Amino acid sequence: MLNILVVDDEPKHRKGLSRMLQGLNPKYNIFHARDGAEALESISVQPIDLVFTDIQMPVMGGLEFVEHLTRRGGNECVIIISAYSEFAYAQRALQLGACDYLLKPVEEDRIVPLLAKAEQKASSVRLAASKAARERLFELSDRPNDRKRCKAEPIIESCKTYIATHYHEEDLSLSTLAVKFHFNPSYFCHLFKTHTRMTIHQYITQTRMKAAAKLLLHTSQKVYQIAENVGYKDVKYFIRLFRKEFGTSPEEYRHLSAIR
Repeated sequence: MLNILVVDDEPKHRKGLSRMLQGLNPKYNIFHARDGAEALESISVQPIDLVFTDIQMPVMGGLEFVEHLTRRGGNECVIIISAYSEFAYAQRALQLGACDYLLKPVEEDRIVPLLAKAEQKASSVRLAASKAARERLFELSDRPNDRKRCKAEPIIESCKTYIATHYHEEDLSLSTLAVKFHFNPSYFCHLFKTHTRMTIHQYITQTRMKAAAKLLLHTSQKVYQIAENVGYKDVKYFIRLFRKEFGTSPEEYRHLSAIR
């Protein structure tokens, strides 16, 4: 069944579209985000098949969001929701890699064929990922008869090493790591959490925050420079994550460490 992400800074628009989608199929898993930055965070936590996104949003708008997804190379199908006055933006989004666009107000008969296409694509992607995962597990075995005893630790350690050397890359995520290590994203996330007690998204964030803390203590770089150096272009989003990790802002962390 489809995992669908609705991205809009207006609560009534998010809820309205979500109700329409649930009415078409109650089994759809619907997730919400208020802007592109939250949407990227959501996609890094769980696999998403279909995204409906507005264009004009604070923090990160729809165009920048689509550009991030395109550079990352994920399998999400993105549908732009546009007011007529924003049609030029919708065209730009299509050029950046969006699958289609809908004009406001969104009508049910326009959504139905898009959902059918998304379900077909999601099914194909999952089938291919499942096949790749099985082949990868077989490759890890020393002998065919030992397949049941195949160990995941070397893969997890390789993944952790890769994160340690690529955390500065903005597009590093569950999806990109799953592609690199040839696993289905959902299965890879489960495998990683089983061995580390953390999701891949949590591990990436923790690695980036530790690196940021070191830069705050040992360099004179500005906060926005440190944010970029650990993989975040959006400094406000970086500060929010840093505060969540350490209980203080980057500037306060640097100041408190200096007077100890």
